[in-house]
Amino acid sequence: MTQAPRIFMLLACALMLVACQSAELIRNPLVDRWCGDRPCGWEVTGKIERVGTWHTDDYAVAFESSGARLTQLNATADQSIGCFDFSMIAKVDDRAAMFVELDFDDDGRVDWSERLLPSDFAPKHFLITAPTWYRGVRFIVRKQGTGTAILAELRALAGTGCTGAPVETVGRPLGAQCEKASECKLGRCSSGLCQGCDADADCHAGELCGYQLAESRDVRACVIGRSVAFGARCERDVECKTGVCCAGACSECCGGSGCAAGVSCDYPADVAALADAGAALQLHLPKLCAPSGHDRPKGALCTSADDCANGQCEGAGHECLNQACDADSSLCFHWCLDFSVTAGTCL
Repeated sequence: MTQAPRIFMLLACALMLVACQSAELIRNPLVDRWCGDRPCGWEVTGKIERVGTWHTDDYAVAFESSGARLTQLNATADQSIGCFDFSMIAKVDDRAAMFVELDFDDDGRVDWSERLLPSDFAPKHFLITAPTWYRGVRFIVRKQGTGTAILAELRALAGTGCTGAPVETVGRPLGAQCEKASECKLGRCSSGLCQGCDADADCHAGELCGYQLAESRDVRACVIGRSVAFGARCERDVECKTGVCCAGACSECCGGSGCAAGVSCDYPADVAALADAGAALQLHLPKLCAPSGHDRPKGALCTSADDCANGQCEGAGHECLNQACDADSSLCFHWCLDFSVTAGTCL
């Protein structure tokens, strides 16, 4: 190991590869900046000390007590980072067991753990394939035993080239991507997503197996009868507050029923253009009586100001929940995979 301070190695990295800094997943990876009695950005359990390394201007963390550990949460990391590129410098003797661990979702379960072999500040490099779905990751370094264990550097970059199987996690919520039922909190994985039910029999008394918006996706879930809002996805009339499920969305009317004689039943005017593409894009759009009719009284359901007699509709909205994008292209094709229409109230 060279005797030059690590600051010069960092400068060289920045000059050769700008992405070196921007892709960092760990704050203060050299554990050389201290805030009081701990390295900045790190949480401490047990007894640690600030010590020197192979150079007098460099500092590191000595794990003094058995069970001592450093942890740091990256709350913004998710499955868009599919490969972790780790580099590490540590001194570990044969009387100490030093571990690097990952807790995906920060749920208190260690999902990946690696024991370091004894070394004398020898650089280490390894790749880890992240889970197919996660929300945040906690980095953990801990020591067991009475021997020497000193951490001088722990870097993690959003990398490429991982070839190993993804780390497996459990307890994934509704709407999370999954490969098998054991990964899901409710033990159901279907169509690549964690689901809540398959049939009414899977639900409690008074509940139905319908749909719920989770992770910007509609997934099967237990819902209370007549509780699903206008515009939300449905299968049966009994799920909807309005009592009408039309073409997969809770609606005010459907076909020739639900409206007064001679009144049309149609899509809200501001999303009607999507209806033509609805089948191809698998959209579920609601219908209402005489959209944009300027005739609805105060307190009536509305989707735009044009529905109301006084031209005021509060709380209505619509948005594309997720989009179909070409991940291999710089262009994202804005095709909605799911579209949310929220009803408001005429003032």
